[in-house]
Amino acid sequence: MQTWIWFVVFAFRWWNALWVKTFFQPDEFYQSLEVAHHLVFGYGFLTWEWRNSIRSGLHPLIFATLYRLLKVLGWDSNYTIMLCAPRILQGTFAAILDYGTYQFALHRYGRRAARWTLACSLFSYFNAYVGVRTFANSLETTLTALALWQWQKYLKLVSQSQTKTIHNPNLKFRALIWFIIFIGIAFLIRPTNLLVWVVPTLLWTTSPKVSFLRPSLIFARVRQLVLEVLNHLPEITAVTSAIFIFNVLVDRYVYGRFVFPIVSFFNFNVTSGLSSLYGVNSSHYYLSQAIPIICGGYIVFLLLSFDLQAIFAVGFILLPYSFIAHKEFRFVYPLSPIILSAIGNGLASVSSKWIRRAFVIISTVHIGVAIVLCRYHQLGAAEVMPLIHSLAAQNKTGIILAPCHTTPWQSQIHVPIADHTWRFLTCEPFEHPFDETNRFYLDMPAYLDQLDAYPDYLVFFEERLPSLEKYFHSKGLLYNEFARYFNSWIPESEERRGNLLVYEKQYESFNEGKSRI
Repeated sequence: MQTWIWFVVFAFRWWNALWVKTFFQPDEFYQSLEVAHHLVFGYGFLTWEWRNSIRSGLHPLIFATLYRLLKVLGWDSNYTIMLCAPRILQGTFAAILDYGTYQFALHRYGRRAARWTLACSLFSYFNAYVGVRTFANSLETTLTALALWQWQKYLKLVSQSQTKTIHNPNLKFRALIWFIIFIGIAFLIRPTNLLVWVVPTLLWTTSPKVSFLRPSLIFARVRQLVLEVLNHLPEITAVTSAIFIFNVLVDRYVYGRFVFPIVSFFNFNVTSGLSSLYGVNSSHYYLSQAIPIICGGYIVFLLLSFDLQAIFAVGFILLPYSFIAHKEFRFVYPLSPIILSAIGNGLASVSSKWIRRAFVIISTVHIGVAIVLCRYHQLGAAEVMPLIHSLAAQNKTGIILAPCHTTPWQSQIHVPIADHTWRFLTCEPFEHPFDETNRFYLDMPAYLDQLDAYPDYLVFFEERLPSLEKYFHSKGLLYNEFARYFNSWIPESEERRGNLLVYEKQYESFNEGKSRI
C-alpha cells in the first residue's frame, strides 16, 4: 500500500473525530477525559469506579498527558482547543486501528483481501461512530489489531524458520516481543482482553485453510512457545516486568496510592454481580445484536470467507461474555479486526460484479447510518455543553434534571466554579435503587423541594416539561424557555424523550431564601 494512502486515512480519521457531534455513552467521558481533566486541573467529577480503584489509570493518563501539554503551552484557556485536541488524538488511534487491521489481513489472507478489509474498515459506520470516541474499548481495539498483526507475522516467520527460508531470525523474536507489548497494554486497560488470545495463540495456523482442531497442534504450539520463552527468557522477563512496573507506577500516580485495579475490576464485574445494575441483557445478545451491529451490512459477506479459525476465535470469546448479565456492543468491539478481515477475505475470494455492486450499495447505506448516528442521534446532550460552559463562566447556577451522566462534565465545561454552581443527577450503584436519579423520577416534587436553592437554569428533556410547569405554578416560580436542542428521533429511554430544553428562572415569589445551590 502506497504511503500517501495512509496520509489520507489519517486525515480522514482526524476529520471523522471532529465531525462527530453526538453523545453516545457516558464512559466516553467519565472513564477517560473527566479523569484526565481532574488529574491535570484538579477539579471535575470522579465516578465511583475511580473512588474505588476499579479501573487502570493508564488510559486516562494518555489524555492527561495531552491536557498537561496544553496547560504548559497555555492553550488550555482556548475552549475550542480543549475540545478538539482529545478528539484528534483519538482520531489518530482510530487511524492506527485501520492500519493494524489492514496489516493483519495482509499477513493472514494476502494483499487483495487486505485492500478489501481496509475498505470495510473505512466504510464501517461502527468504526466511524465508536472508533473515534475516547472509550477504553476503542483503544483496546486498536491494540488488539496491532497485536493480531504481530502474531500473524510471528506465525509466518515461525513457518519460514522451519523451512529454512527466513533471512533474519531476529525478526521472529521481534514480532513476538511487540505482540507481548500490545496485549500487555490491552490487558491492563481491559483485563477481559486476555480472552481474545486463547484461540489465536493455541490454534491458529499460518494459513486459515489448514486444519486446526487437533490436540497435536496445541501441544506443538505450547512446546514452541515454551522453547521461545526459554531461549529469550531474560528479554521477555525484562519486557513483561517493565510493563507491570510501569502500570503499578501509573496507578500509583493516578490514585495517589498503591492499588491493584485488576482485582477490583474482576470482583465487581464477575463475582459481585453488581454490573447487572447497569442493565441485564439476554444470553444471545452478542450473537444476535452486537456482532450484526458491529459488522453492519457486511455480515452477509462473512459467509464467503470460510475461515473457521476466525469464527472459532470469535465464538470462544462470545461464550463466556454471554454469561455476564450486563452487556454492551463496545465490549466485543475488539473482535472487529478479526471479523472485518474475514469479511475482506470473503470479498477477495469472489470475482462476481454483483458482489462488488452489493458492497457499494451496503457501503452507501453505511454512510447514511453514520451520518444519522454521528450528527443527529443524541445531538442535544452534546450540543448543550458550550452553552453550559458560557453560563458557568458567567457564574450562573444550574442543574441538569436528566438521567445520570446524560451530558459530559468538566472536560466539556472547563470552568472551575462550575463544580459548585452546577450539578447533575448521580446514580451511584451502591445506593441503588434509591440513588439520586431514581429519587428524582419517582418523586420529582419531593426532590426539588429539598434543593437549597432554585438555580438560574434548568436543563431537562421535554418529557419532564408538563410536570415541571405544574411544579413551577405550585411554588410561584416562573421559568421560561431559554434554549432548545434537538436530541434524537429515537430516544434511548422514556426519560430522554423529546428535545433537550434549557429553562431560565424569571422570578421566584416563594422560598425567597433560596439564593444559591
